[in-house]
Amino acid sequence: MDIDFRFTAVAVLVTYATVAALERVPFLRLRASPFWRPFFATDVGWYLAAVGVTVAFGPALEGLGRGRAALGLPGIESLALPWAAQVVVATVLYDLGTFIAHRVLHRSDLLWRLHKVHHSSRVLDWLATTRAHGLEHLARGIPTQAVLFTLGVPASALALALAIYTAFATLGHSNLRLDLARLEWLFVTPRIHHLHHVPETTHRNFGTIFTIWDRLSGRLIVKAAAPDEVLGVPGEIEHYPQSWWRQLAEPFRG
Repeated sequence: MDIDFRFTAVAVLVTYATVAALERVPFLRLRASPFWRPFFATDVGWYLAAVGVTVAFGPALEGLGRGRAALGLPGIESLALPWAAQVVVATVLYDLGTFIAHRVLHRSDLLWRLHKVHHSSRVLDWLATTRAHGLEHLARGIPTQAVLFTLGVPASALALALAIYTAFATLGHSNLRLDLARLEWLFVTPRIHHLHHVPETTHRNFGTIFTIWDRLSGRLIVKAAAPDEVLGVPGEIEHYPQSWWRQLAEPFRG
């Protein structure tokens, strides 16, 4: 299948634009929020940082797979799975890898300092998805991609898996009122992920696509957060910096 990471980039832009448009429909919107909300520019800055990390490290990661093949080491391709099955495998493994990385971000005091940037969003919407320190983008997604390439996951399968992952991440952070409770036995929905951004339940609901990882680890809670629930960094809701430059430096402040 001739799909590469240019497809992923286009799919991400389409996903963002679609969710942003749906959030302008009053009866679909969870909370009243203007499009040009406060600190919109901060989130644009972090989006560009995420793109920069992907562009900088993508080619090197693909090289891992080529290097393994050149050494004659077996990989997933030796299983002769249909391409659709390869996409499923890539999606499940990528979601598991980022789930583990997410848990580590919460459990390590040092990495939590980086991850606070993501939790600093006072509102959730389409653009809050990529509010994360540039170093977090490195720690969260790059190692998992490296492992999958090393295992022999084809770039085309991983490119589609990343598009699927981004779609779920964007939907999970969206400001949309959607009745998707019947899907929560398997999939993460906006109301499940919104609870992760509520200070009292920040250390729950780490998954992005599948709920199984949180279920197995006993970290899943399923309920509807109040529409006016206060969001932000636990214990620092009111004073955590919101500008891009201050957030860039905040993890390194004594």
